[in-house]
Amino acid sequence: MSKDEYLITDAPLKALTVFAMPMILGSFFQQVYNMADSIIVGQFVGSSALAAVGACAALTNVFICVALGAGVTNAKPAMEGGIRTTIDQTAHIGAVTVIEKGKEKPLQEGRQSLITFEGQPVWVMQEGKFAYRVLPEFTRKAFVLTETCPTNWIKRNRGNAKKGDLPQTVDILRLWVDHGQAPVNDTYGYVVYTGKGRPADTLPFQVLRNDTLVQAVRSVDGKLVGVVFYPGNKGLEVDNLSLSASSPCAVLIQKEKGKYKLSVTDACMNSALKEITLVFNGRTVIVSMEQGMLSGKPSVIEIP
Repeated sequence: MSKDEYLITDAPLKALTVFAMPMILGSFFQQVYNMADSIIVGQFVGSSALAAVGACAALTNVFICVALGAGVTNAKPAMEGGIRTTIDQTAHIGAVTVIEKGKEKPLQEGRQSLITFEGQPVWVMQEGKFAYRVLPEFTRKAFVLTETCPTNWIKRNRGNAKKGDLPQTVDILRLWVDHGQAPVNDTYGYVVYTGKGRPADTLPFQVLRNDTLVQAVRSVDGKLVGVVFYPGNKGLEVDNLSLSASSPCAVLIQKEKGKYKLSVTDACMNSALKEITLVFNGRTVIVSMEQGMLSGKPSVIEIP
């Protein structure tokens, strides 16, 4: 194996430390930026402006994660059983409620659909944890269930045989998309809300495309666009947005103060890929990609 494959050849602690270092440094410099921003605004603008900076920073604590999938196909449809996409399978440690048409109620026993008879999605929220909702335009069937399951700690790790205080059962919260036994090019989409309190009824984004060639999401205010290009794609053309890439990649576009910040990631981590050419709204942009051990790291540029 080459030295570029350190994640699977080096000791886990060393490999993860090297992999995480760019993110750690990025977070550090972001905190320094925030500190400098607060000091300058507080000293030279005033307390009201400083409060505004703090209020804007608080908005970053509200997160919406979007998951999209396409091309789900069972290569062996004659085989017994169905195809599922797991939304989450986590410990059931808090009260689980369902939010339907703005009303919150406890989750009923047994399997429950995440889509109403009218075709409307519901939020499922565990107290103190995450909330989940499917996108019915891409998801035909999805369910939620709480159950108590027996454990087998020794089978998972023989070292557990020496531990006598492990629980015999665990309470599980499961959410999944059911594609059936013989799906062909099926799709799915769901949202995970990781913020505090109840999620809003209206989603802050719209899905522009979800297929085997392109997946794209745009914020409602149009300031943030995320696109994934797969092999064979012909680019994205929708509304007032035109974007194409010379190689498969993930592109994040942020509009800030009249400028665009483009983050481009080669998810294939091709160390031989030196650059990716984007055509963004008729403008050609060449983005240099990281090489060697840093291949796969996002490359960020700004354009007016």
